[in-house]
Amino acid sequence: MATTDDEHVIDHGLKTVWLHYNLNTQNLQKGETVSTHIDGESLMKGAGITHPDLLNPESITMYTESAAGKLGVALKHGPDAKQPRLSTATRALVAGVDLGDDEYETHGFHAVSLGKGIPDGHVLQLEPTADQTEKSAKNLPKRLNTTWKSVQASHMLKGVQKSTLPKSGLESRVVVAPFDKVDNTPSPIYQLLDNNKSNPKLFNGQFYGSKAKFTTVDGRKAYVMTKSQFREVKRKLRETLETKSPFQHVFDKT
Repeated sequence: MATTDDEHVIDHGLKTVWLHYNLNTQNLQKGETVSTHIDGESLMKGAGITHPDLLNPESITMYTESAAGKLGVALKHGPDAKQPRLSTATRALVAGVDLGDDEYETHGFHAVSLGKGIPDGHVLQLEPTADQTEKSAKNLPKRLNTTWKSVQASHMLKGVQKSTLPKSGLESRVVVAPFDKVDNTPSPIYQLLDNNKSNPKLFNGQFYGSKAKFTTVDGRKAYVMTKSQFREVKRKLRETLETKSPFQHVFDKT
């Protein structure tokens, strides 16, 4: 039976995504700015993808129409001034901006509209970002599968607490419960260890089958591991699950 359910579609394969911003430039004075933005979730819906790292944009064709004379346009990964501008191989510099009192400066934009009431087209060639590296592409399927889809890189400490058990040699140990005791968020470290309980290669088989060490936390079985093991797993898992695309943030136009 045919279905139109898109729940399991991770990428609709769109080659072009159209975004329409309405910036009211009426009565805008020299030196004044106006901004608008689209959030990351809305951008993903418009692009037909389920994860920001699937976007992989190569270029942006920007059409700008100004009703307030010449208008410089800048694109940023967020409304905060600290958020970076889009990294492009295209720049538009406006030199000799009059600040008054014989002071001038140069402003940089992604594009400048001539402001004649006619849409100006500008093609911005985007420079590769961290999500487009070979290493990120290799880990992307893990971020998309059902096991890790809802897990965030910021969850690495969920369910983890210092062990009161005796040290392993000279090294202290940590306990990893299946859920965090504060907000009940599933522990990704526990999930990884449990998924690899039949993997003899993980830490040379120390968590393989009956070799794994357990204790009990709030009535639930919890893994016991050394602090160095925990740090290594946390680093690798965070690196694997961390969203790399800067388009995960608000996409701002000023």
